[in-house]
Parts: sequence; C-alpha cells; structure tokens
Amino acid sequence: MLFLPQRYPKITFILICLAMNDLGNTVPERNYNTTRRRDDDDDDGCSEAANLLPDRLSELPESLLVQILSLLRIEEAVRTGVLSTRWKNLWNHIDNIIIIYPLKKNKTWCDSEQKRFISIVDQTLTRLTCPNIKLFSLSTSTDGLDNWLHWVYSRNVEFLQLDYMGHRYTPPEWFFHLSSLVHLDIARCDFINLGSVVSWTSLKSLSLSNVIISDEQISMILSGCPVLEDVVFDNIISDLYLDDDDDVVTLLNIVSPSVKTLTVIPLDGIDTMELLEINAPSIQYLEILGDSYCLDIRLINVSSLVKANLDYACYDEDDSSIEEDYDGDFPGGPTKLNVDDFHLLVATRLLKSVCHLEELEFGPQLIQALSILKLWHKPCPLFSCKHLTLHLRVLRYELPGIAYLLQNSPRLETLVIKVKEPCTTYQTNFSLYLNRICKFEGDAYLRRERGDFLRLKNMKISHFLSLCCHNELTRRNKEYCGFELAAYIVKSACVLEKLAITSAEDDLCNCPTNCSMRYVSLLSHKSWHSFCDGKEVCEWKLRKKSPCQILFSNARWMSPNSVNLRNHI
Repeated sequence: MLFLPQRYPKITFILICLAMNDLGNTVPERNYNTTRRRDDDDDDGCSEAANLLPDRLSELPESLLVQILSLLRIEEAVRTGVLSTRWKNLWNHIDNIIIIYPLKKNKTWCDSEQKRFISIVDQTLTRLTCPNIKLFSLSTSTDGLDNWLHWVYSRNVEFLQLDYMGHRYTPPEWFFHLSSLVHLDIARCDFINLGSVVSWTSLKSLSLSNVIISDEQISMILSGCPVLEDVVFDNIISDLYLDDDDDVVTLLNIVSPSVKTLTVIPLDGIDTMELLEINAPSIQYLEILGDSYCLDIRLINVSSLVKANLDYACYDEDDSSIEEDYDGDFPGGPTKLNVDDFHLLVATRLLKSVCHLEELEFGPQLIQALSILKLWHKPCPLFSCKHLTLHLRVLRYELPGIAYLLQNSPRLETLVIKVKEPCTTYQTNFSLYLNRICKFEGDAYLRRERGDFLRLKNMKISHFLSLCCHNELTRRNKEYCGFELAAYIVKSACVLEKLAITSAEDDLCNCPTNCSMRYVSLLSHKSWHSFCDGKEVCEWKLRKKSPCQILFSNARWMSPNSVNLRNHI
C-alpha cells in the first residue's frame, strides 16, 4: 500500500513530540529571557513577571525539521516560512512533495483560478533544491502535468503518485523511461503513448487504478520492470470495453519471476461479462477484492501460490436471475432450481484452485457458494489450510457454508472471522436465494451439524460493529449468529486453546449500564448454555474507554480481575 501523509494529520504532531522528548534528555537547559507584562488590574501600575515557555522546537536539528516539513502538503510547508528567519527557507529542502488541487464544494474553478494555481506550483517547484525527491504526490485536474513531470524526471523521484481528476491524462512517451522510480501509483490515465519499450528498471511496486489499457500493454509494462515485486490492478479498463457489448477477456500474463504479490480489483458497474484469466506462475500472494456484477475468474497457473485472499462479491440489482420451485422443509433439497448456475460454477472452480494452500482468506461470495453446495448435498473440496480468515457478516444463511468449510479443513489450526458491516443496498446473487430457503434458527442448525476440528487451537471473532446494544447497526443486525458459531466451535474443537471475541476498535466501553455485557448475554445465553455446560472457560475483559473483549481458554486459571460470563447470563 502507498503511504499518503495527508491521510494522517496527527503524524507531524507526534513526530514533533517524540523529537522534543528525546531532545529534552540531551540538550542542556538554558536561561530564557523573560518579559514583563502590564497588569491592567494592578492599581499601583506594577507589572507582573511572566516566564515565557522555552522554544523547544527551535532546538531541533535542521534535518529533523526538514523531515517534519516533508510530511506536510506543499502549501502547508511553505506557510512555515513566516515563523522565523531560521524557518524562512527550510521548506526549500524538503524531499516529499504533496500537491492536491483544492476542490470547491458544488463549484468549479474558473480559468483564471486554475492558471493562478498552476503558476504557484511552477514557482514553488523552482525553489526546491533537493536533488533527489523521495515522494511526489499529485492530485489535480488542471493542465501543467507535463511540465511538473519533467521536473520530477530531473529530480530522480523514487515514489510517484499521480491521480488525474479530470477526464483522462495521457503521459508522454518519455514518462515510461523513469529509471529512478521505485514505487508508482497512477490513476485515471491512458497509455496511448506507451511506445514500444518500457524502462522502469528500478520499479518494485506498481499500482494502476482506473486506467485504459490493453492486455498487450500490460505485458509490455511488466516486461520493462525486471525487479517488480508487487502489482495492483484496480478497476483497470480494457480497451475492448470501448467497443460494443461483447464479452471482455482480460489475461493477466505475469511471467516475471520477481513478482510475488498480485492484487486485482475487478471493474464494477459494467453489465458486460468479464473473463479474468490469471497466469502468474511466480506469485506467492494473490488478492481478488471488490464488488462486481459479472465476473468469471480463472486461475490458469499459480503454481507458486502460498496465500490467497478472495474477498470479492458479485451483486445483482434484482433477483430476476433466480427462479425456484422448492419442495419440502429444510434439510430437504430443491427439486428444480436455477440460482445463477454460472456464478456457482465460478466459485466452485475457484475454491478447487486454492484448496491446496496453507493460508486462505474468503469473503461472502465463496462462503455463500459453500452454503448452497451444502444445502444441495454437493461435494466440497478438501482444504489443506492451517490459517483461515473469513470476511463475513455471520448471518444465518452463511452458517451452512462456514460449517461445510470447517468440516473439510482437517489441518486447520487458526481461524479468524472479521465481521463486516451489514449491507443495506445490494445483496449478492447467492444471498437473495439463501435468505429465502434458510428459515432455521442458527443455534438449532448448528446442533445438527457434526464437528471434529481436531487441530483447531485458536479462534478470533473481530467485530466491525459495536457490541453495545445502543448502537443502531447492532440493533438492525438481528440475524447475526457469531456467538452461536463460537459455541459450536468450542464444542467441536477438542484442543482449542483460545477463543477471543472482540468489539470494534472504536467501541468504547463507557456505558453506565454496561450494555455490551447485556448485549453479549442477549445473543449468546441460549446457545452457550446448550453447547458449553460444565465448561468454566470464559473470561470477560472490560476496561473503560477501550474495546471490550471476551476470552475463552481451556486453562482453569482465571485472572483475579476477570468476570465469569456464566454469572451474567
């Protein structure tokens, strides 16, 4: 991921404080002048002496001050020149340049304002003296990009982030010969002037977002990056999309032995069927993220893959693709059903492609596909993973898929479930169907499911939502079955050593009614008593102004300050 200092406004303050703290241990104390101030309330006209605070910031070495200024946007760094004579020209030496075109709410900039902005940037860049720029981040919709990129070319920039917020920007041909580039993040551009040769000989990470590019141009770029390690394709637009409504085939042919990480975020909002084929024999980590409408993913060759994160979802605007004639109550089977067989085929094929990996992350699409396979009594691949992470909402209709996955993961040692925010807009192709037929209660369903998780030692359920019952999203998420699932796993995992259930990071436990505990009790008391009779294994850690956490352990030792959950339910 790319480091954007403007997203972290506190970092400058933190660095100053740390530097001043270190400085206080090394710099000898000095006598500071004092001023005398007239006290208007003093009848005899005497003034009261007041000591000024020491200027600790001025004691910092110049190199550290320049480093701090480099974390600011360029206009903020320039403003520091009015602080004192010493600060007047400090910003001239910064090596991180962050330029963001200021946008007006519900307004557009006139030509004169745009020209003034371009002139200011031009004048500012000419005053910078650092010969080697580490970071140049530019977000703009104005002209002048060619001149600014020429300046970047002359300063041996290492990290270039370019986000053109206008229609689209076409980089000049010489842009593809920046041999000093180590990290490149480029958005909303096209590659018409790519030329026949790309020479990014030092590039290690590449991120292309919302760019128009062909499969051949992707191969050409990758061939010109001999030391490339990390690649991100985010909503890349194939030039075939500019044609009619034909289906589009995107072949990511990444044969470079240096590329180890590949992240793909498919194009969303397009009705055209997209076939994404990945041939990457050397990558070790694959991510397929994001949401789309029509997507066919095929892993052609990923023989070196060690870890995969398949947290993607396919959404339908309506349920017109789902036709059913469902006879009998659960756990019977459908006599005639068409639940978008295409997406089920894609998900099943993808599961088989990664079932041999030791570390996996799945999103709702694949878990819901497993739920359908389970309800239809179809076979599930046998997984070899030791570490499994699920990005879910842990709703009722996802329980069959979770149980099916765990039952077919005999080597699983660590399970992490990251609970997502409930979706209030679109539903996946599968969830529309599953929500109709899964009328069972979560704990009732899990009681019927076998579970022999012989190697599972650690489990964590991490909530995006607050556990506080006063939280609106918590109240709306009535079908959440995380505690029923936790109880099922405790019952089925004979060597389980630790189970942690944590609330959201911003869930501050400062409610005077201790509502988080009450909410835990409300969700889990039935299932916990049913599954865990006789197991005194629960520890509740609750601290003021910190996220709450429930810890289950098979150890009999209990912290003196812990509270047994059984006493509260």
